[in-house]
Amino acid sequence: MAINKIMDSFAAAVEGIKDGATVLVSGFGGAGMPTELLNALNDQGATDLTIVSNNAGVGREGIGGLLAKGKVRKVICSYPRSSHSKSTISTVMASIPLAWARAMAPLRSAGRREETASTT
Repeated sequence: MAINKIMDSFAAAVEGIKDGATVLVSGFGGAGMPTELLNALNDQGATDLTIVSNNAGVGREGIGGLLAKGKVRKVICSYPRSSHSKSTISTVMASIPLAWARAMAPLRSAGRREETASTT
């Protein structure tokens, strides 16, 4: 029996996310980011979130909106640059594990070597 994963609203899709949850977010910057779902999560009220994403959000929507309202405890990302206020960034970004970027470096290098080998 198939599970129906279609929700009636963005709010219904995020209603089960609790305080302290880890949220995996697709996309980079605005491209491919589930902004409406993140906005619904912001409205839903969960706090103390850990966000795992390629970047730390931009603007006042999506991850940026969660950061602006103080709902994020930790961000794990490979591209932490952001336009948020210095107080928000110093509080949240201080908890970014730098090991993530170190762990990603060999994968990026391997991809470049593979790409070079396939184009020569």
